[in-house]
Amino acid sequence: MFGWFLARYHPKLTCQALLEGDFEKAYTETDNSMVVPTDTVRNTCYVIAKKSNHVQTIERYG
Repeated sequence: MFGWFLARYHPKLTCQALLEGDFEKAYTETDNSMVVPTDTVRNTCYVIAKKSNHVQTIERYG
């Protein structure tokens, strides 16, 4: 749906992802095994936009 658009224009979107979990070790013991990489969050936002029946344009989603 948005593949051609993303391939040509690389839009910048502002999305908010709220994560729950025990992330204390990432700060206190430098254990990043529970941390979700930013690229994963970004790609998840794109997939949700693509699969949703409620998203008409990528600009409105962002």
